[in-house]
Amino acid sequence: MKHNPFFFIKTAFLTLVGVLVFILPTLVYGQQTATIGVPSKSFATITSSDATNTYFSVDLTQMPSFFERAYFLDVVFSDPKLVVNNSNISGSSIELLSSKEYDSAQILETLQTYSEKAIAAGKSLSPAKKNELLRKYEKFK
Repeated sequence: MKHNPFFFIKTAFLTLVGVLVFILPTLVYGQQTATIGVPSKSFATITSSDATNTYFSVDLTQMPSFFERAYFLDVVFSDPKLVVNNSNISGSSIELLSSKEYDSAQILETLQTYSEKAIAAGKSLSPAKKNELLRKYEKFK
């Protein structure tokens, strides 16, 4: 049985086309989403857990200013599911913990929501309201 030499060329060509048509757009799209404004690093991540708690780290560098950090901390302090391990909001991150009885994925979503609320408050609150909160959290600088 004699093989047609064009069979191998045709197969190689179709494989190349398949790669270009299906894989290349996926790679390009993946790179584009990282540049559209979506942070490449998560705002909150799980750092560890033990028998009773899950520990989280919050990336404060994603907050525009000290006001948003203070607002975020204020909201976290009022959440009964969260405990603040380190309240120095001048640093690059803070550590939080939550009982294992609460769903970790839900806690991460909640922290993201709190971040969005803080950023929205920074844009919408009056200077007087901002100064009131800043005075309250001055000690955390």
